[in-house]
Amino acid sequence: QQRKQKYQTSHTTQAEPVLSIEEKYNAIKNKILNDKDYTDKTVLLNQLRRFREELIKIDRIDLFAMDVYEFSAKYCLEAGDQFEYIVCQSQLLLNYPILLRTSKEEKSREAIAERFSVVIGNAIIFYSLVIPSVEELTSIEATLLPFHLKN
Repeated sequence: QQRKQKYQTSHTTQAEPVLSIEEKYNAIKNKILNDKDYTDKTVLLNQLRRFREELIKIDRIDLFAMDVYEFSAKYCLEAGDQFEYIVCQSQLLLNYPILLRTSKEEKSREAIAERFSVVIGNAIIFYSLVIPSVEELTSIEATLLPFHLKN
């Protein structure tokens, strides 16, 4: 009884597979990457936002979650949604330090720190071009870890 259900029955007699969050995300990501002519960006933006909201709801902070936030940030910029881009960047700037502290392997921490450095660089460039506010740049600099300052 405690086994996870692999299939969920609908109102019809056919069973539909229950997809994991990873499978659903990969399906949307592949649609975005492979169907550049898809014109309704709002639908895809909303689907990505729902994935991010689910990650926050279940308090998931791992490399999969960071991939969701990074890809979402990139797509938000491409779609011209600056507000959602800032939301994604905020989650990345908040969660990467947590991921760094909880990672046990040195190689893993180095890879995470490298990805975090790219996120910080992207945030600084974005904020300096779009929102040239000293307060915003100062808050980004405050998220830098000693590792980043040293390297």
